[in-house]
Amino acid sequence: RHPEAYIRAIVTRGSGPILLDPATAGRPRRVVIVAPFTPHDAALYESGVSVHLVASGRSDTGITAGAKSGNYLVNVLALGAAKRRGAHEAILLDHRGFLTEGASSNLFLVRDGGLETPPLTAGILEGITRQQVFALARDAGVAVTERPLEPQDLRRADEVFLTSTLREVLPVREVVDAEGDAYLLGDGGPGPLTRRLLSAYRRAAGVLD
Repeated sequence: RHPEAYIRAIVTRGSGPILLDPATAGRPRRVVIVAPFTPHDAALYESGVSVHLVASGRSDTGITAGAKSGNYLVNVLALGAAKRRGAHEAILLDHRGFLTEGASSNLFLVRDGGLETPPLTAGILEGITRQQVFALARDAGVAVTERPLEPQDLRRADEVFLTSTLREVLPVREVVDAEGDAYLLGDGGPGPLTRRLLSAYRRAAGVLD
């Protein structure tokens, strides 16, 4: 037993011969992985993290677009590229050069007091934490706009943050573009709306009183 645990449920098509044809598999199998939860370093929420823009070549019409699948090759390669640049996370660019999502996170921009994030039609995962941030923003009277975003939108943003179950609401301080050039966002640290949403998220999750 763990006081706080990371749980992942996986559904497979079933066991069978090593073939591509799904009809050769038996009954679907369920696998549940449980591991101790290790939270991110608290210092990251005070300083913000660096992200690297990676051209993934992904298409929003791909067969796995928007699906939570075990095919992580693009994400693994992108994250490896980001780590080599010293970044915490990779932000994937699609085949048109638009921002989509992180290798394991969703992306939000703050501009003029409102939130902007890529739409689901970009082929991104909906994200449970992404949905929760939508609800928290509505409760706080903050407008949320889903629209196609380009890399230059990051430069115009007042704040940027990532969301995921493990990261919660994680501020971004720096972007390393696809060419390897780095620039700071906003004031170079977590912005007021990012901090406000992080606190609201933790209260909703029962982490804060």
